[in-house]
Amino acid sequence: GLMQANLLSSDPATAESSRRNHAPPRETVITRRSTPETLLGERRRRSSTRLSQESAFAGPSTGREAAGRRRRSRIESLEEATQQVVDKAFKTLMMPSMRLAAAGVACIVAPLTLLLLAPLTLLLLPILVPLGLLLTAVGVARAGIVVSMDGSRRRARSPRSPADRSGPQAEAASRSEEACATPSSRRKRRASWGSSSREGLPLDRRASSAQDLTSGAVLDGSLSTLNSLTAQRGGSLVRQVGELLRDNVARATHELRTEVEEQLAALQVELQSWVGANPNLKPYCHGRIGWLLRGEPPSQDLTAAFLRLALPSAPPPPPPLSPSSLSLLPGARSMRRFSYLLVPGLLTKWYPLYMATLRADFKRLGLTLTCSRIDTDQPVRVNAARLMHEVLELSGGEPEARVVLLGHSKGAVDAAAALSLFPELRGRVAALVSVQGPHGGSAIAHDLANTQVQRSVALNVLLERLLRGCRHAVLDLSFTARQEFIEAHPYPLEEVPTVCLASCDRGSSSLLKPIIDFLALRYGEWSDGCVCQADAILPGSPRILLDDLDHFGPGWPSFPATDRYDPARLWLAATSLALTASRSPAVAAPPL
Repeated sequence: GLMQANLLSSDPATAESSRRNHAPPRETVITRRSTPETLLGERRRRSSTRLSQESAFAGPSTGREAAGRRRRSRIESLEEATQQVVDKAFKTLMMPSMRLAAAGVACIVAPLTLLLLAPLTLLLLPILVPLGLLLTAVGVARAGIVVSMDGSRRRARSPRSPADRSGPQAEAASRSEEACATPSSRRKRRASWGSSSREGLPLDRRASSAQDLTSGAVLDGSLSTLNSLTAQRGGSLVRQVGELLRDNVARATHELRTEVEEQLAALQVELQSWVGANPNLKPYCHGRIGWLLRGEPPSQDLTAAFLRLALPSAPPPPPPLSPSSLSLLPGARSMRRFSYLLVPGLLTKWYPLYMATLRADFKRLGLTLTCSRIDTDQPVRVNAARLMHEVLELSGGEPEARVVLLGHSKGAVDAAAALSLFPELRGRVAALVSVQGPHGGSAIAHDLANTQVQRSVALNVLLERLLRGCRHAVLDLSFTARQEFIEAHPYPLEEVPTVCLASCDRGSSSLLKPIIDFLALRYGEWSDGCVCQADAILPGSPRILLDDLDHFGPGWPSFPATDRYDPARLWLAATSLALTASRSPAVAAPPL
């Protein structure tokens, strides 16, 4: 050694070369942009170079220590890389969760803010608030799962206890034992460590851990495991939140419906009180509809017999009537001997094709049908006098009954008034068929008679000036006018067979649906669009009650009528019942 030192000291070039060879390498200057991956690689290269140089000048024991340092440096570098990856994954997973939670909070706060700006947002609360709660719950639950997993990871990486820490001797012994251990001994040690680690867990955690081990679910810390765990917990959470949301929505809907119904009822009461204070909008028919039948015993109901006769057995459209089909009606022989006088309703002279199909069908069947020449825009007494002359003309001056009166709407009132005012007609009239006749009065006419604005517009301007009619044609149909007339001139029901057809339409296809709903809402009574069902029946007369026929039905087979009845079959069935009801109440005959 002394000789080698002398030689090195005596030769300056050799000494300088030796110092250059054995001197530690200088740090490399990194000129390109540093990244975590490049820094980590540079650190590893320096550590390995330093360890190799130290091992070259060290003995066998120093080489083992260098190997241990290299292993520790590798572990440290791996831990640092793992830490970076985990931190990046944590941030990546936390951002969607926080966004979901923020969106949920925004959905909750936004309706409350808009509520101060626009009351209409109340309608959106049942939708936005449950949606906000759902998004908030999902976001918070997902963030909780991620935070719990990050906490467990941090606890696993926390410093060991002093009892677990030992000196270099224990570390060296463990390394040597690990190096000398066989694969079987390593598996036994791992199994014993797993059992000992589970011994320290609580019973529920121990059972869940055993269940996870037996089921094969291994938590390896990968993103796929995290996604599966999040999907499982999220699915369970979504089911629970869905059940709660469904219950809350049902409860909120019920409460909102109840509140809306109460508010509408209160609004209706206020509107009724306001309307009642206005003389032009006040309802004047309360307590008057159906006055004609009060205190009267129920009369004979021929509805079932009428439906058997009027509705054909064949599917629609029904076949046209033929002379042979007329023989199927009860009293068909006597029906051919009579003359039929059709009395039209109010303002029907302005209606195109009114009763045109009925006149054609009666002509094809060989029945004599005459349409009255009365002015449908004139008062009841004027038309009753005109009908008297027409009945006398059709009967030919003979006292026996040869005329059947067919009255529709106001025409039925005119025909009944003629029989009440002129007793000489009662022996010449075989029957009166009243279809939708307002014998007790009309609610629409009564309201017009008691208001100022509506009466002046509808009666003075439209009826008298535009149509050249008479206002009393409508005023005679008010409840007051009808009550005074019937009390002064009772109808001779015992002398003239009579059938009254009263109808209403509760469907949704009628063109008179707005008026039907208006009368139902205003007075609580069903009507055909012009006459309430309770006002179309004479006391004591047999009745036919229909709930699917509006005021257009008896006059037209199609538009504007929307019902299922054929006008000819309807009038023939009612006439047959009027002629035979007094002799045979239980009528049974095949349909036309």
